[in-house]
Amino acid sequence: MDAKTERGRDIVLKLVEHCDVFIMNMSASVPAQLGLDAGALLGRRPDLICCLMPGFGISPSRYHDYRAWGPNLGPLAGLDNLTGWPDRAQSGLGTASCPDYTSAGHAAVAILAALLHRDATGEGQVIDLSQFESTVALLGPLLALFDDTGVERERCGNGATFGCPRGVFPTVGDDQWIAIACSTDDQWAALCEVAHGEPFAADRTLAHESARRAAGDALTSDIASWTSRWPAFELAELLQGGGVPAGEVHDQAGVLTDPQLRARRTIRPVPSTRFGRDLITAFPPRMSGAATDLPCTGPMLGEDNDDILGNLLGLDEDERRQLADDGVIDSPVHPEVRLRRPYVDWVRHIIPDPDWAGVDV
Repeated sequence: MDAKTERGRDIVLKLVEHCDVFIMNMSASVPAQLGLDAGALLGRRPDLICCLMPGFGISPSRYHDYRAWGPNLGPLAGLDNLTGWPDRAQSGLGTASCPDYTSAGHAAVAILAALLHRDATGEGQVIDLSQFESTVALLGPLLALFDDTGVERERCGNGATFGCPRGVFPTVGDDQWIAIACSTDDQWAALCEVAHGEPFAADRTLAHESARRAAGDALTSDIASWTSRWPAFELAELLQGGGVPAGEVHDQAGVLTDPQLRARRTIRPVPSTRFGRDLITAFPPRMSGAATDLPCTGPMLGEDNDDILGNLLGLDEDERRQLADDGVIDSPVHPEVRLRRPYVDWVRHIIPDPDWAGVDV
């Protein structure tokens, strides 16, 4: 729907009359420019829950008109300054846009709270959510530490300010690693049981965390020399068996073949209009009293036009066709050829699942 057109905006406002919640995450100036600000929306449905979540919020502020993207919100919130080695420049967070996920979580909670409020009072509500502030909330304890003591948390590589050793260590194979986190002296003792015969495991002076921290890089090097002779998964299993938090450092292929995710069918095939069957990541919470399985992949472009515009708004076929001809909506895509994912010939052997039945190969 092109909401920049007068017809498109009118249709959006008609849709609002049928909706409980309206969500927009565009820049703060966009809702008013489109004629879809909170006043216009609540004018159509007074009990609407209107969630507006631009980078810096809707209310007047210093950054109100700034544009935001995950890779610039993370550094501004202080996340990148904490990422990397203490003697090097910030590493950044790569392609993981933390603001996207934290903001979505805060928005979901706020929307549910607003719906509960509406159930009790009948009132609609405007949610003004700043993605910048959602990201800053991740640093709460660190900001409090600096405010109280003047101590600023510095970058610490793969380590942490509590527990030792905590880090990522090499294992057998090219670029294969294991993450180990000993948060207590008991966990260190359990690690030493697994590493029986190694000099560091027999060193009683390392029994307490303070001594291990004082050993610094020398201890890290000794542990790395030991882990480098083990396959990551095998060593992680042994450590976990002793109560030591440890795990392989996965790449994408490792995630797809992880036995835990396979056992819970986290990556699974579902019906797809375009591909017959396609892979999705299942909804993480599994609820005993509600169905959380996703029934299919996302719709194709315009796939739901007829249902929403026809059945919900009552626009007939000629009206919908005219909207498409005028560029107000995109015409539904009806592929003449069913495409094949490059992995379809072999992925069923990596992710065995009964739902692959009937998929052409």
